[in-house]
Amino acid sequence: MLKNATLLSSSPTTATREQFWWAAALWHNSPHLINRRLYGSILLLSVRVVPRPDLLSLLAELDASGWSEASRDALVMQLKQAGVEVLGTSDLVLDGAATNTGTFLTLTLKLLLPRNNDKFAKGLEMALFDWAAGQVTFLGDRSGAEVPSVCVGFPYGLHHEDGNISVYSHGFEGPPPGKLWVSVNIATVLVQMFVICPSRLVKWADSATPGQSSPSATSLSLVPVQEYNTLYQHLKKKYGKEMVKIWPEVTDPHKFVYEDVAIATYLLLVWEKEREHKGLMDRKQYFVDLGCGNGLLVHILTQEGHPGLGLDVRRRRIWDMYPSSTKLEVRTITPCASSLFPQADWLIGNHSDELTPWIPVIAARSSPSCRFFLLPCCAYEFDGSKYQRENSSRSLYSDYMSYVLSVCEVCGFTTSVDRLRIPSTKRICFIGYERRYDADRAEKTDRTIQEFINSRGSKNKVRNSLTSSEGYWSEFKPRGDKEVVRNCTQLDKGLLEDIVCLVSRILLNKHRNISVASIDGEERMWNAGGCLMLNEVAQALPREKLKHLKKQCSGLQTLLKNHPWVFKVEQGTIQLRIPRRRSDITGTGCRTKLCWFHAYHLTFIKSTFRGRHGADMGLDRDIQGLYVDRVGSLLVLWNEHPLIVLFHFISTCEAEAELEK
Repeated sequence: MLKNATLLSSSPTTATREQFWWAAALWHNSPHLINRRLYGSILLLSVRVVPRPDLLSLLAELDASGWSEASRDALVMQLKQAGVEVLGTSDLVLDGAATNTGTFLTLTLKLLLPRNNDKFAKGLEMALFDWAAGQVTFLGDRSGAEVPSVCVGFPYGLHHEDGNISVYSHGFEGPPPGKLWVSVNIATVLVQMFVICPSRLVKWADSATPGQSSPSATSLSLVPVQEYNTLYQHLKKKYGKEMVKIWPEVTDPHKFVYEDVAIATYLLLVWEKEREHKGLMDRKQYFVDLGCGNGLLVHILTQEGHPGLGLDVRRRRIWDMYPSSTKLEVRTITPCASSLFPQADWLIGNHSDELTPWIPVIAARSSPSCRFFLLPCCAYEFDGSKYQRENSSRSLYSDYMSYVLSVCEVCGFTTSVDRLRIPSTKRICFIGYERRYDADRAEKTDRTIQEFINSRGSKNKVRNSLTSSEGYWSEFKPRGDKEVVRNCTQLDKGLLEDIVCLVSRILLNKHRNISVASIDGEERMWNAGGCLMLNEVAQALPREKLKHLKKQCSGLQTLLKNHPWVFKVEQGTIQLRIPRRRSDITGTGCRTKLCWFHAYHLTFIKSTFRGRHGADMGLDRDIQGLYVDRVGSLLVLWNEHPLIVLFHFISTCEAEAELEK
């Protein structure tokens, strides 16, 4: 470690020096993983320099104003003029990790880009890699800005020695006077970067594979990060905030709105780059979004000057809020000769689900110049069935990404793969820019595509009975125009009540007595029931009850989670949820649902727990009395509703009889 350095943290590690350098390079190349105020960075310079004792002090005194706009040669010249002996430039950050014995150091210069341009200014950061000593030191430029800089305002470094990875500061005597950096950066940066992140650095080092190449920033590799960040901030202000306020759908607006803003930003830059490459600056690309969903992506792209059309199998409420210039249509896309788009420059598949493997096929058959952008989410086959993982050593998502890439290659596209920065775990996208075959090979490629589709059908035991005269390419089953709700909320209410009662009695058979306070203040014992695995509960339920749950997502587990006031379901286990006590402040919003425990299992402490009880209900079904006998059978007394009494009594008896069977 450097002299006069202050140790900030130190953690033991089993990582070798080579593994440490890999983790340090990840820290260096992807600073946004460490400093959450950063959106990314741009490497301006990487050079080899001659070691000298006062090198750090020399670098700290450099005037870096104007460096972000300077060329690489100009930067090298300024370093030489300052007395830094430069041996040569290098694009490899880890060029001296394996062989260097102290003959040279590596100096890099990066431009740090803030996530929020209104609150923070760009900053310059130098990093000095001392390969022989096993340390890297970072120096941020704090000069000048009227708003806080995203740079850390003092030199700090990472050091690997004697089975430990340390983080240290060097020459930190407090923040510079008069800088806004003081109030904004100091506390959170110190805590995040020098308390939380060192453990992450150790984890990276311990898990690094020996011989692994230097990590690089894998996201947004096809677009300039600085331009992306600037445009994203602009579109976020222009569309994001207002759309979040008026969002009429039940989905989370923050996720879906800003995700579509980010995708639109990416596409706009990709298309701008394409126009520059082809010399078509006076004509913007026409697109068709297949499975456009809420249509926000179509709206943003259209408003930014790109003509286009969005198609989906069903209409969304938000469609009515867009202007007439945003073209959205309800249309079922069935892959066939009539579902081609020869006028489209680009096809978009943004979380298009069943249509995902078809996007490259439709693009290939629409026209020789049609390109595509594909962001897969759920894994589907050509026939609309769920994709079955072929490589058990990989995750389903990773395996499906390889499959989608193979589809793109079969369709003859030169395909680029990139990773977006969106609020989603499914961030890998595919871009089919151009074809790998000439026009005279189009027929042969088309036959290859059809053979591949047929082979996938036979592999999944789907018989392709449709003839070519009908124009269909597969037994694809499009999604219905009405969204099927499979979360157990649309099942018969009587069935739901029966299953809840049966499950509760199964749990109550596993006696677990706890002490509770009654109305008069006395402590009484209450059977809270046992804790069972979900499969144990399922085996104890009547089969005719369970068959109604087969078509529901997650079946019994979903049904029980829909009753959180009764059951506590976590990590594959279920138990009765002990009723919470009423708070001192009880407003009208505290008790809106009938208390299940008051009706079925808990009567003598009604004033202690939350939930409406008896006269509290304010309904015509006021419960005047409720008693539970010693064997747990239910007897509800209604003064004015004998039919309801009869219904509850019969239902309970039937449920107990089924359970005994």
